[in-house]
Amino acid sequence: MLIHHMHYSDCLTKSIKEKIETSLKAVPILKRRVGKRAKQSKEKYHYKDVIMSFDIETSQYHEIKQSFMYLWQFCIGTEIVITGRTWTQFKNFLLLLESTLNENERYMIYVHNLPYEMQFLTGLFDFDGSETFAIDVRKIIKTCLVGKFEFRCSYALTNMSLAQFTEKMNVKHKKLSGDEFNYKILRFPWTPLTQKEMQSGINDVLGLNEALYKFIQIEDDDLYSIPLTNTGFVRRDARKVVRTLCHSYMVGIQAPYDVQKALMEAFRGGNTHANRYWVDAIVRNVRSADRSSSYPDVLCNREFPSSKWRFIGFAPLDVVMQKIDHHYALLMRVVIRGDIHLKDPLWGFPYISLSKCRGVDLKSKNTILDNGRILECEYLETTITDIDLSIILQQYEFDEILFPEVWMSRYKPLPEKIIRLIRKYYINKTTLKDVKGEEDFYMKEKAKLNSIYGLMVQNNMKQQLIFTKGRKDPNTGKLSEWHLDQTKTEEEILEKYIKKGFLPYQWGVWCTAWARYELEEGLRLVDPKNAIYCDTDSIKYIGDVDFTSYNEARIQNSIKHGCFAEDPSGITHYMGVFESEGESELFITQGAKKYACQNGNKVKLTCAGVSKVKGAIELMEAGGIDKFRDGFTFNNSAGVEAVYNDEIDKMITIDHHRLRITRNVYFHDSMYTLGKTQEYYILVTKLKDVLKNVIKCINLEADDESDQK
Repeated sequence: MLIHHMHYSDCLTKSIKEKIETSLKAVPILKRRVGKRAKQSKEKYHYKDVIMSFDIETSQYHEIKQSFMYLWQFCIGTEIVITGRTWTQFKNFLLLLESTLNENERYMIYVHNLPYEMQFLTGLFDFDGSETFAIDVRKIIKTCLVGKFEFRCSYALTNMSLAQFTEKMNVKHKKLSGDEFNYKILRFPWTPLTQKEMQSGINDVLGLNEALYKFIQIEDDDLYSIPLTNTGFVRRDARKVVRTLCHSYMVGIQAPYDVQKALMEAFRGGNTHANRYWVDAIVRNVRSADRSSSYPDVLCNREFPSSKWRFIGFAPLDVVMQKIDHHYALLMRVVIRGDIHLKDPLWGFPYISLSKCRGVDLKSKNTILDNGRILECEYLETTITDIDLSIILQQYEFDEILFPEVWMSRYKPLPEKIIRLIRKYYINKTTLKDVKGEEDFYMKEKAKLNSIYGLMVQNNMKQQLIFTKGRKDPNTGKLSEWHLDQTKTEEEILEKYIKKGFLPYQWGVWCTAWARYELEEGLRLVDPKNAIYCDTDSIKYIGDVDFTSYNEARIQNSIKHGCFAEDPSGITHYMGVFESEGESELFITQGAKKYACQNGNKVKLTCAGVSKVKGAIELMEAGGIDKFRDGFTFNNSAGVEAVYNDEIDKMITIDHHRLRITRNVYFHDSMYTLGKTQEYYILVTKLKDVLKNVIKCINLEADDESDQK
């Protein structure tokens, strides 16, 4: 295959112009398929049957804390690559592309990490706000320019880095190694580029196009049917399944507006917490057990609210318990008051989260928190499920509990066809487990498996984000380009969603509630003083724990519902069982999402905001996990911090060259310093004597330095 690389100079040669025009005018209109994957569209445009991609290379100008483009690359199909050095060249190039389109025709252009390029492009072009789709502020995954150029984010589509994507698709022009290209060098649009530097830019777009063609073919899609995001593949599968179910049933179980608001109050993610008695202590021989496919397990093996919601208003505790005994799922707004405290003061994982509570007096001396969890207080309001209630009643004592508002729905298993879809993803994931060279596809199938849950907890009454370039807040006068489309109320949006009869939000709420319950069951099998840390589906502990009885029950459930599969080694895996994940010679935690393990000279690190790989290297070079203490700073592994320069458009002179700087993203190295809130520090410091007694009780050998806090 002959690759034509054309450099777009300010004075485009006639031959290059004619070559581009001839190539594109020969590209036919892509006909929309009718059948299993697509139907006749109401849209008034048609795609040309060619994939295009666009990318820019930028430099960070640290003296003025701005960045700018010094090279752009554009790929047409898999044979033509055009590069340029200035935005003027790119504008002229787009005019040339536009001239090859007839009315109602457009090109689809993929950008790997579109939000980044968009920050630069919006300084130069006016994009159609009505065709700009963003999942959050600045997180654009689709937009359109002059009705002719539809930009899409290929990272959102693939959920892989460009290096991973081109490698997994095994294309000819893979992304070149970043180790061979020093991105920190300050390059300008007039800086001569080496052949290697230029080839790196070419591969970024040519390799992306090659990979996209293969990817779309594998998925049996075309430019009309391909989803915007990787989750879209799962959504499409789920919709296909839901269409085969009774529509009136799926509509009837949807939560009306008042219930939906309460469900959103009750929703919580996984239970992640560090046992306060062990925080800041180096612990020896810490074992880890992970619950296999926790969310898919409960979706397949547990029951969910699956009948029309009924409001029963105020209910005393005995009535609530009676409804639970009669197999009802309950959603409740709750008031708890009077000397609220843990039944077992040694229990290290208090369940009630302050962030989900209302009315807690944080100034009261009787309010004691454990890194965001309620240890003691006098009053709280919260919204919970019956599953949450069972854990709260098991953990806490109090004077009174009231239920001002209660809704109920019958417990039933999920429809068998939905369970079948989950099983399919589980089998696909398991067959790729630990297969060398298939790590990224394993992660992709694993992501699909968990995306079913993700679809259930998407905010189904979320108002759309609108982008309007240059819009300023009338009150502050500051740039406020992102705002909610409030032409429809939340209630109106929800009503439209309900009519579709798609996956109900309550299934996602109960999914995480059941997963927290299963984790709690696992924690209860560990001696309270031996449990060190938990995170969603994993437990870290010392000593011996027998999960046999627990696992046997889950295996029977999984066999009953077909939730098991063989990996390539012939080992059968079952959903929901606790599996050993090995042992760490040394372990230390500083709180949720902050811990380190060490075996010999190797450190493993989990610390929110710090690279796992680079952070582990930096920590080991500093002396190992004993340095993982308050005040330690990660200088080289905390990534970079993005500064969005929105209100800039100026010309500067550098080395007798004029450089226009418009909207951009400026990156500077970030640092992360370990620390605790004063409240949390005081709590764990007070417990140091208790910890010493615990260590003595279990005859744990720990040196003096490890005991000190």
